[in-house]
Amino acid sequence: MNAKLARLGRLAPGVAGGFRHWARAGAAHCQRWPRWQAQQRQQQGWQRNYTTPTRMPGGGSSATRTCWRCQQETSQASVLCENTQCAAIQPVAAVAAYFDVLVGGPPTFDVDTAQLRRSFLRLQQAVHPDSFSQRAAAERQLADAQSAWINEAYATLRDPLARAHYLLRLRGRAVGEEATADAQTLAEAMAAREEIEAATTEAQAAELAQRIGEQVAAAEATLSRAFGGGDLDAAQRLTVRLQYLRRAAQALQSRW
Repeated sequence: MNAKLARLGRLAPGVAGGFRHWARAGAAHCQRWPRWQAQQRQQQGWQRNYTTPTRMPGGGSSATRTCWRCQQETSQASVLCENTQCAAIQPVAAVAAYFDVLVGGPPTFDVDTAQLRRSFLRLQQAVHPDSFSQRAAAERQLADAQSAWINEAYATLRDPLARAHYLLRLRGRAVGEEATADAQTLAEAMAAREEIEAATTEAQAAELAQRIGEQVAAAEATLSRAFGGGDLDAAQRLTVRLQYLRRAAQALQSRW
């Protein structure tokens, strides 16, 4: 795989890195949501007694909950009790969204990925299970759940396709992995598949990689405008389009 990406990279600079990312991102986003729900259910015993929601998920949540240790109010978006004399690890938030915890603002398609990375590293350091290895079993369980949730949140928000799916789910407009694209996207996808099958040289593969990469970038830019303008119908269509483009990228990467 690395040799293939290196060949594409030599012929089309900048494309190999994008293809490596798309190949890894693939269908993973569709598997994250059920795991997150399972983690939430595991924490229900804590959340039922210690949550006082004041806003729905993904709105820059100002919800609070009662710390299980010191009984003081603390933000849903905080992984540790905000009472510095307590600082106990908290259950996975019942009403906070990924954006509340990792971004600190309302849901948006336009995420500063460098800042997201810094936030992720800071949070993981705070809740890493190794730091709780000598604590009570309940705290170790909370650390495991928080760490897993933060990993899932980061993996979702750093990837444009997974982020788009998550934004649509928050708004009750989820798009399935097998959703059918519009006629134009279907025609383009069929043509791309035929060109991938017909490619016999590295130069042809690199040209295809460059074209698909440009289409992906254009789809992401249009998605940003759709989400920014509140046009969820367009956002759904464009998410499906981006999904098809990712599949074309994966097909090319697997062949070359």
